[in-house]
Amino acid sequence: MSVVQAAVAYWVDELQRKDKRDAFREALTKVLEREYKPGTRLDLTVDYDPFPPLLDAVRDAGIECRGCMFSADGLFFSKTRTHITEDGKFIVREGYGAQPRQVYPVPTPAGGNGDAG
Repeated sequence: MSVVQAAVAYWVDELQRKDKRDAFREALTKVLEREYKPGTRLDLTVDYDPFPPLLDAVRDAGIECRGCMFSADGLFFSKTRTHITEDGKFIVREGYGAQPRQVYPVPTPAGGNGDAG
């Protein structure tokens, strides 16, 4: 799995419109493949509405959203900030003031070797 695939999987799972998930997956994959350049940071944010480039994918998937004035109510949980880091990690903050959590690559516990058991 790549960092782009991890970001797509995360945001598709967050989309509350289950009937639009396939179209959104395709649209977001295209947007991220176009927008993300290795060695740079890319932010994917929902305050009350998604910001570009996430908003671009929502619209490309045929989901109505103006991108302002709570037009995305019910699409995503509010106050979710994610980003792909310069070194290829996918970081998530879910909720106002939330602490960052690394989603990709899956971090290994301190002192662990990554084995499940």
